[in-house]
Amino acid sequence: KKKKKKKRRSRAADQQEDQIFMALEAAAHRAVVAIDFGTTNSGAAYAFTAEKKPRVWPLQFSGVADIKVPTSVVVSKHPPHRAVGFGPSVMDEFTEGEHAIFHRFKMQLYDNPKRATLRSDVGELELPAVTVIARCLEVLKKRVLEQMKTQQDIQLEAAQVLWVLTVPAIWPEASKQLMRQAARQAGLIESEVSARLVLALEPECAAIQCQEHLDFLQKDVRYAVLDCGGGTVDTTVYTVKAAPPQLDLQELERAGGGGWGSTRVDAKFVELLRELLGAQQPCLQDNSFALFELLTNVWEDRKVRFGREQLDNPTGMVSINISSILEHLRPSADLADCVQRYNQRHPDLQLRKVGSSNLKLPVALMKSFYDDVLAHIRGHVQKMLATVKGVRYLLLLGGFADSVLLQDAVRAEVERAGAKLIIPPRPWLAIVLGAVQFGLRPNSISLRRARLTYGVVTSLQFDPAVHPERYREWDDKLSEYRITKIFSIFVTANQALPPNHQVSHSFCPLYDTEVSVTYTVVCTEKEAVSYSDEEGVRVLGSVTVPVPSEGRACEKLVECTMMVTAFQLNIREEQEGKSLSYRQTNKQPASGERYRG
Repeated sequence: KKKKKKKRRSRAADQQEDQIFMALEAAAHRAVVAIDFGTTNSGAAYAFTAEKKPRVWPLQFSGVADIKVPTSVVVSKHPPHRAVGFGPSVMDEFTEGEHAIFHRFKMQLYDNPKRATLRSDVGELELPAVTVIARCLEVLKKRVLEQMKTQQDIQLEAAQVLWVLTVPAIWPEASKQLMRQAARQAGLIESEVSARLVLALEPECAAIQCQEHLDFLQKDVRYAVLDCGGGTVDTTVYTVKAAPPQLDLQELERAGGGGWGSTRVDAKFVELLRELLGAQQPCLQDNSFALFELLTNVWEDRKVRFGREQLDNPTGMVSINISSILEHLRPSADLADCVQRYNQRHPDLQLRKVGSSNLKLPVALMKSFYDDVLAHIRGHVQKMLATVKGVRYLLLLGGFADSVLLQDAVRAEVERAGAKLIIPPRPWLAIVLGAVQFGLRPNSISLRRARLTYGVVTSLQFDPAVHPERYREWDDKLSEYRITKIFSIFVTANQALPPNHQVSHSFCPLYDTEVSVTYTVVCTEKEAVSYSDEEGVRVLGSVTVPVPSEGRACEKLVECTMMVTAFQLNIREEQEGKSLSYRQTNKQPASGERYRG
């Protein structure tokens, strides 16, 4: 007698249930708070959702005119390593021996997304990366909620807020996941899968903000965003399907970029100091307070102000006071002697000493610090504009956008492609202000492009007409040759993906006796990939889920669903109609076909 099968829930019903759950969780917030967590500088802004036309309020630090402040946090050396200062208060709060300073550490998460710890820039201390980020978020959360109370007389708890954290578009998944973990540790959310936390891509936020103020970005206009910050440079390309107030942008090309931010210019300056004064000097090491003070209080200002006036005078000099370094040289060195020896090695780039501690750099030498990053950025812009036809404007944004050298380099490439360079007012604020708008109107981007190809590793029966001989493996239990390194694709790089897009594959275990199925999630930048051991394929992680112990393997179907905003596995045992879910947030959407795994 055949068993009567229970009616199986449709995939559409599962999707609708997920969306309703997330909408209910997000609907409870009374404010949107955006945190632009940058490599060099950070800032926050917020808006109240009850207002008909919400006003965006920037977080203002006491005694500071700009709303972006240095991404520097002072923490106690003693557990639990609480933050005692952030941004402009770092110098005042730091006590040698008691505290440590973490500064500009965000790029370490890009260079090595799986790194577990961070070393302090000042004061010997090593902490988990998630703890350092959480301490920064704690300070910003506390200050935002305090400002709401004192300036708008509105007292809110973190649970009443939709938090928007900005991340570079090119950041790896592991770094994005780390941000969610830090947000939970900082008390922004209770769970890493909370819908009250949104990770927003920095160039997307910048585009949304520009749409509010640039009237020429009308329907059918194609434009690119070049977001140049302290650590990374991100690019995205959009077409305007509808202008505000019903903004609808569609991404035309997957996000790109690289680690070509302004901190690489800082690194060139530090190289000069080490050659000039001695590479082994303790005060010129990465964890030196003297070097931190010089880069923060002196060099940053000179770098930002290096502009048209200096460039128009090629024989001019740029003066930099390096007294904070000279005071800590061990053994001490005479600056005049150091300059003389340097000039003998570099007859075309003559330094000058003025007074006791001022170093003058030729304009040509100062310009050379930018050569490497500008070459990368120019090449990337050129390739992007050649790939996507019909781009009318390129919007230059981010903290690095004020650099005249960068502007000139980008303008040359943009005009060569027949487009126009636009530098909006206060380009360094576009991301944090746009992130608030993104939180208020999350559907402003109606189509995105997958940055990578995503999938899972599965097994198939070996087919000599299809598979290379090197992959043939004999399976004693099944008495057949198999291939165990199939890259089962869910989404292809540069694939167009609407919001909440999700695609499912069904799999089953290899053997009747298996009681679980393990998914190894893999990705690659390549659009065409067949096998999981190909060059450029990376493992993101794995998830193990149970299957019934009884029955044939082919009957133990497991449905795997990848979503736009989360990586979700829906587990279903068909005969009983049971359903379980496993969710790992911050994985990209996917699409693919059915395999027996």
